[in-house]
Amino acid sequence: MRIMLTLLHPAHVHKFKHLVTRLTAEGHQVKTVVIDKEITQHLLKAYGMDYQLVGRNRKGLLRKIVELLKIEARMIKIAREFNADIFVGGGEPSTAHTAFLLRKPYLAFDDTEHAGLIISAYKPFTKEIITPECFQKDFGKKQIRYKGYHELAYLHPNHFTPDASQLAELGIDKDEKYVIVRFIAMNATHDMGELSLSMEQKRELVNRLAKKATVYISSEHPLPEDLEPYKVRFPAEKIHHALAFASLFVGESATMASECAMLGTPAIYASSQERGYTREQQEKYQLVHIFDKSFDQVPDKALELLETKNLREIYKNRRDTMLKEKIDVTAFMDWFIKDYPHSGQIMRDNPAYQDRFI
Repeated sequence: MRIMLTLLHPAHVHKFKHLVTRLTAEGHQVKTVVIDKEITQHLLKAYGMDYQLVGRNRKGLLRKIVELLKIEARMIKIAREFNADIFVGGGEPSTAHTAFLLRKPYLAFDDTEHAGLIISAYKPFTKEIITPECFQKDFGKKQIRYKGYHELAYLHPNHFTPDASQLAELGIDKDEKYVIVRFIAMNATHDMGELSLSMEQKRELVNRLAKKATVYISSEHPLPEDLEPYKVRFPAEKIHHALAFASLFVGESATMASECAMLGTPAIYASSQERGYTREQQEKYQLVHIFDKSFDQVPDKALELLETKNLREIYKNRRDTMLKEKIDVTAFMDWFIKDYPHSGQIMRDNPAYQDRFI
């Protein structure tokens, strides 16, 4: 099988890297094309993945549209030369349009409900939209739901083992109590109109946390002078080892909050952006604490967690409970792609078939 994979976001590199390895080892050919954003190429190089750059993420709606047209022209040319049988990605318009024009199926693995504009642009041209069970939108007959989260494609115990020896490279003492704080830029298309922590709230959060633990800030935007000493630049390919041994995570990133849930690290998600997966991780498994409006309460909750006895043991047990009910997402994607379209019919007739991937 000849599979054309599109990576639109750095998180997609993590999500699909083990899938590419498996498919290639099984004798399939994978052409990975990349729409560059932030550290996507850095991650690809760090993991030794072959790829072809087809465009870049642009700011502003008009620039995005112009870039989209250019990307699609390049992708059509590459897909024809590669003679792709099937297209795979994380829910992305240019791939959907390319597959539709070439009369090939596009399988979109999506988990971001509020990216309404992007969904509207790819949905009509997509054969299957594969989402977690907790996804809050209903796409009708096109949608297939699975028992998992995208983060389990790379942080499931079958694929990731936390390594404490990596902490020294990150400048972290393995015996220290530390908190990772993540601030995002909120400038993506799906971020428009959303709320997050104000700078005053960020400053209060960090100052109060610093009295109880070492604070490491990962930020997409410049920090004020008084917070700059806390800023760190962990190598992106090693961040999950840092998250795995942290006492707490607090941030505006739903992905990193969910990653912590997969690792058994207590997480506070402070943003008005609704996500089905973080909502389930809070309400069903008590692994994530969501603050979508009452941001002033975040520091109090963070300190409450830090002062909780046996905190890590409690959250590891909750993580283990979650894992007993969730699948190895990479193994599921590998089967679904290779057996498509039969896999789609199997999932519609008998969704419990996926339990073999738990």
